[in-house]
Amino acid sequence: MKKWIFTFSLLAFGLVLTAQQNCGTFFPFEEKTVMEYASFDKKGKKESTVEHRVAFVEDFGEGSIKARVETKVMDEEGEEQMNADYEVSCKDNEITFDMISLLSPQMTQAFSGMEMTITGDGLSMPENLEVGQTLPEASTEIKAGTGNLNLIKMTISISDRKVEAKESITTESGATYECYRIRHIMESKMLISKQFEIVEWYAEGFGMIRSETYNKKGKLESSTELQSFTRG
Repeated sequence: MKKWIFTFSLLAFGLVLTAQQNCGTFFPFEEKTVMEYASFDKKGKKESTVEHRVAFVEDFGEGSIKARVETKVMDEEGEEQMNADYEVSCKDNEITFDMISLLSPQMTQAFSGMEMTITGDGLSMPENLEVGQTLPEASTEIKAGTGNLNLIKMTISISDRKVEAKESITTESGATYECYRIRHIMESKMLISKQFEIVEWYAEGFGMIRSETYNKKGKLESSTELQSFTRG
């Protein structure tokens, strides 16, 4: 069975518009903002580039806002392989990402062209991060198929999320960021169960800078790193 590798290829955080400051600094709720990530295999070879573009933002007032993000996966030659949409919402100074944003390019491509139904929790992130802080867990179920026929059923759970440290990291592009390091366990089930340990680095004003995925034996399976960030 093909090995599905998850990356919390999540997204970059940004400073929000003045009217949206009550949502904090954890996601760029600003239309036309573009975040580009590179995905690497366990040997450090670049596999793909993933572009996240904030396509639409709706402000409901009283600290509640929602964004639709369009993603595009491109191969090493820059050819588009697939695209998908997901939502990010903010309420009471807490960001919530739907689970589609957590899937790796390989898994997202498996769902390409199918109708998806998502039930359960999104992954939430509080406005302020502190070393030693425990973050919320999440679980969800994803069904995909055509018409009334479900072809794929997957459950995902995330646990043991904790802010471990604050440290500097330098990306391949040469930029250095002061980051919070967060670690959690991700378990997926689709016919069989698989468990991964995810380590992520987040910088204020930018969001996720780097993510690393390890298997149960502690060996690196894949990584994702921010390449560019363009505000709308």
